[in-house]
Amino acid sequence: MMEFLICNGTIVNADGIQNVSIHVKNEKIIALLPPGNVPDGIECIDATACFIDRKSTRLNSSHRIR
Repeated sequence: MMEFLICNGTIVNADGIQNVSIHVKNEKIIALLPPGNVPDGIECIDATACFIDRKSTRLNSSHRIR
């Protein structure tokens, strides 16, 4: 089971532009959290100053992990 957060990123959706942390589990978005809200024990990928789209859960070695 893969679970992580994409932290402090900016998304654009039907509700407008939001700065959020995205909780991903088993390759699905399960929650949008306020920035800085990181549950204990979950890996956080820093997306500060980045826009995030639906395909952002595909990771590569350039992502910074906190």
